[in-house]
Formats: sequence, structure tokens, C-alpha cells
Amino acid sequence: MIVGETADTAVDEDGDYVLTRDRSGAFTRTESPSGAGYLYGASTDRSGRVWSVGGAAGAVGGVSPAAYAGLRG
Repeated sequence: MIVGETADTAVDEDGDYVLTRDRSGAFTRTESPSGAGYLYGASTDRSGRVWSVGGAAGAVGGVSPAAYAGLRG
């Protein structure tokens, strides 16, 4: 999955841009899953682990009620 933002409201009114792979392996644009939160950043470390930070859906005034950090090793 690839996530990002777009300024093109014809693509997504909220500015979300999500790509997932279809059965053939090609990337296709998809809608954000229902209840999805916000991804603020992601990176990898020397071990190849993926770190992510973000917040839960329902943020008011730019502040998330449930910030998170995640690690996938």
C-alpha cells in the first residue's frame, strides 16, 4: 500500500491518495478504508523494520484523540 496526499479535489475531496495492488500486482487508486486514521510519517531503520506515526480518525482541529506509533518488523 502507498499513501499520500493530492491537491486535486476531483481525485479525492479530502486530499487522500491511497494505492493498493490489484490481483495482477499493478498499483490502483482506492478509497481510504472506512474508519481509517491519519498517517503523519513512516520510515525504515537499518534492520528493515517499518516505523509509522499517525492518529486515529476523528481528529478535531488537527489534533488526534488517539495518536499512535507503530512498528512492523
